[in-house]
Amino acid sequence: MIEAGLPIPRLQHEFRDANGKLVARTDYDWGGLLVGEFDGDVKYRKHLKPGETPFDAMKREKEREDKLRKMGIMVIRWTWKDLEQGRVVGLIRDWLTRLSLSAA
Repeated sequence: MIEAGLPIPRLQHEFRDANGKLVARTDYDWGGLLVGEFDGDVKYRKHLKPGETPFDAMKREKEREDKLRKMGIMVIRWTWKDLEQGRVVGLIRDWLTRLSLSAA
């Protein structure tokens, strides 16, 4: 991201609802309007809650993402494969431009 000249995101930013309840702590955040999440296997396999299946973890992530979108925040996701194939910078740049958070 830095080498590509993208704006520096906030890391591990906490988003809270109108009542102050934690909605999400995100990997990357630009201007409170765009969130970037890196999805690795660890999230869905290693860091499961007691009794939780990988499907449960995926559902929990989807519900979390839906809450962020309801707050007017766009959420984008990428994986190791996206990084290895050079797709992440374009994805981020596209959304930063769409949301008027940076110049193309």
